Amino acid sequence: MEKLPSNIQLNILRMIGPRPSPNPNSNPSPADFAEKLADKDDQYSREIGLFQRFGFATIQQFLAPEAALTALHVFSSNHDALRPARIGTGVLKTFDPNVRNDRIRFIDIFPTVTASVNSEEQKTVAAVYHALNPVISAINAALNLDSNDCLVSNGIFQLGFYSNGARYQKHRDSSPFMPGRLVTLIIYLTQDWNMTKGGQLRLYRQTTHGHIDIAPLFNRLLIFKSHYDHEVLPAFCDRFALTMWLYSESLKAVEAVCAPTFSTIRSQIKTAQWSIFVSIASYRDPDAYSTVEHLIKTAKYPERLIIAVLHQDDPVEDAQLHAKKNDAILSIACIFINTIDRKDATGPYAARRKIAREMKNNSATHYFQIDSHMRFANNWDCILVELLDVAESVSKKSAISFYPPGFDDKNFTQLEIFQLPPPPFGPVLMKANPVLDVDGMVRVTGSLVFPPPNPETHLDGVVEPQSLIRQRFIAAGLLFSRPEIMNDLYNLADDDVESNLDGLFFGEECLCTAKLWTRGYEIWGPRDPNLGVAFHRWSRVGRSTFWENFDGESGNLLKNKRARSQACVKFVLGLQSFVPSTAEETVGLFQNWAAGKSNGVGVERIKNDSLVAFPVSSAFTQISTSSTTVATTKITSTATIGIATTVYVTATSSSIADTSSVASSDVWTPSSGSILMFLV
Repeated sequence: MEKLPSNIQLNILRMIGPRPSPNPNSNPSPADFAEKLADKDDQYSREIGLFQRFGFATIQQFLAPEAALTALHVFSSNHDALRPARIGTGVLKTFDPNVRNDRIRFIDIFPTVTASVNSEEQKTVAAVYHALNPVISAINAALNLDSNDCLVSNGIFQLGFYSNGARYQKHRDSSPFMPGRLVTLIIYLTQDWNMTKGGQLRLYRQTTHGHIDIAPLFNRLLIFKSHYDHEVLPAFCDRFALTMWLYSESLKAVEAVCAPTFSTIRSQIKTAQWSIFVSIASYRDPDAYSTVEHLIKTAKYPERLIIAVLHQDDPVEDAQLHAKKNDAILSIACIFINTIDRKDATGPYAARRKIAREMKNNSATHYFQIDSHMRFANNWDCILVELLDVAESVSKKSAISFYPPGFDDKNFTQLEIFQLPPPPFGPVLMKANPVLDVDGMVRVTGSLVFPPPNPETHLDGVVEPQSLIRQRFIAAGLLFSRPEIMNDLYNLADDDVESNLDGLFFGEECLCTAKLWTRGYEIWGPRDPNLGVAFHRWSRVGRSTFWENFDGESGNLLKNKRARSQACVKFVLGLQSFVPSTAEETVGLFQNWAAGKSNGVGVERIKNDSLVAFPVSSAFTQISTSSTTVATTKITSTATIGIATTVYVTATSSSIADTSSVASSDVWTPSSGSILMFLV
């Protein structure tokens, strides 16, 4: 039976099971119902719309603050009335602490004893029920259920209490004995909750995409369809929750509630249209979920997003870092969350590679790699897809990548609404700093070029489209391409931990650029100065960085790993300050980092034993790789862009001949068989 669609299952259960007995006082008359619909507050229309579309929703700060505190005080003060919860219904009820070990009691919403009406608890119950009425009316209105079919309470609240590791394993709220139970509403009354306290409700979505964990934040209302599988994770705090169920015996109501949600339908589509896998590596970033929420809210097709977030947080100090995330917004996209201890974080390249390896089998048609402190222009998804389509008309292997414009706190209104900074937004051209940093690494910078140059025809035959400008480097914090680029960047099949480049920060973008360029990729940025795509919070004020992991004894180990990672990058780029004395030493030290190897540069642009240099401007040359001494000629043409040209040189000796036109400070000694990058 479980293989049948949910609506058919519940129709069968409705026919064979006993009917629930809602309290007569809880059933509104047609006149009452019409009045409720006419007078209902529209403040919940958005959340109920999400419930209708995705099967669940949350409302934050549901009760008035004083009412929520009163409810917690009243319901938590009568511990003696709580009883161990049982599983099953009717005569089949039984205790099984291995499945469920919380404590509960049932509370009448409409007391039959008049004397109890004036009790503090009953006043609180009445106030909570009154607050829920607009929500119930909004649900009925959204499902188009009139007074004959509407969802109603059976007049009972269930108070649940979890503590000391109590949990409730995977189950459904509807059953053969409760077939008309269709919607679950839970008000959480857990004070000072954080991630270490557990007790999240794990909701299994009706898709192939797993589950979402909903935090029991104080004064949060959770609404979900009762036939959804869910469980309560072990709680290590005083977790109070007040639950109400909505019932209906109407076939129309059953079909309305159990109709496939949009997310269910989406999971059954075999990617007939484009979709985007978004990779976000976050290090103790308080802006991470705001980034994800804005990403979803500004996308034209948020339901087509598959988002993977890797949090690298401190389990104690960062317990409240993401407490304000909005599950209702996050639920629109398919989101995978992974969290590791910040002490295990070893840099952005390693984090992005971890995400790529774990998500390499995702079904998306596009790949979007971003930082965790960004905001986005409306319809950014369509903009990037269209730009990549144009780029692929020039080169099938293409990527859109550039440093986005910045934003800060001044770009937010008092209501925390993001406002775009003023244009021009670009074009931003990526270039290398001609001076090496203290570690001997190349750093990449970006320059705004305004007004934008006209499209150019390069000497290698590449013609720039009207909407794009050719880039010389990628920006690791904004990279849009096809999913295949993940393997070209991160060598997904290799289990060698050295491939993670632990400790690396500066040098990531140069390495990735060299890998992509030599594998046939073209890098592009938007030319239109008024075309906003994404925006970046460049200031690091108030944000931790993984540099703190270099402190202490464990930091010394990471420093050693960083030194080795930097040596590998320098070898690939030709920046290594020493030349191995023998070929055997080269193989031993950098076996997987040589050209054509798994971590090294590619060979697609090597033709006739020559390596074609990367021509950002009109300058472009070929350099022989067969002679023991390599000659290079200074490129004098920089076309109309007015920027220096990046040249890749391969060499088999430690000297470069004919360098009279190159300043000595620009000459970097190459390693055998690797790539040398310098600006001329």
